[in-house]
Amino acid sequence: MILCSDDTKDRDLASDIFENLSDHRIEVKMNLRCSEQEYHEVLQACSWFVIILSKEAKESKEFCRGLQQVLQFCVTNNKIKMLPVLRDLLPSDVPPIISWVTLLEDNQHLQENLLAVIKGKV
Repeated sequence: MILCSDDTKDRDLASDIFENLSDHRIEVKMNLRCSEQEYHEVLQACSWFVIILSKEAKESKEFCRGLQQVLQFCVTNNKIKMLPVLRDLLPSDVPPIISWVTLLEDNQHLQENLLAVIKGKV
């Protein structure tokens, strides 16, 4: 699952990641607007959570709510498989609640790094 804000640059990066993973036959879901029960079912079906972090995302209440739900699900199920991707954000600006998770930067190696982690090659 890819979680991002409604910011255009965040959505563009999420779309690029979506296309790349889909091209490698990895099923991907994007931000979902659904009931709490449906959202929980989607979370259960996901193996990894790619989180697009940016200044805009940090300011979005909807994004922060989704991030909180993903984090709560991960901790509750002892399944910390979150891949935060920093878009124009310094590691020191990452919210403390997830600063301990491995962070990936939006650079020329992002797509191959994501793919390697998701396929278990890292």
